[in-house]
Amino acid sequence: MSEHPKQTIVRWFEEVWNKGWRQAIDEMLPPDCLIHDGSTSLKGPEEFKKYFDLMRSAFSEIKVTFGYAGNRQESADHRH
Repeated sequence: MSEHPKQTIVRWFEEVWNKGWRQAIDEMLPPDCLIHDGSTSLKGPEEFKKYFDLMRSAFSEIKVTFGYAGNRQESADHRH
């Protein structure tokens, strides 16, 4: 059984960003996932890892704290 979208969002930010577990990217990010960051688009884990490495080098002490994580059926959104 897959995780609820809200649990997945919380887990993603806790493991990937707060703990810096790069290996969690391969586990949680589907190969066909498309991420938009402003005018930049990243597809799949390998492209995201480049972004992750850049962000972690610039903000090594980054911590994400949730103020809201809601969902509607199978989709989810996040604000922090």
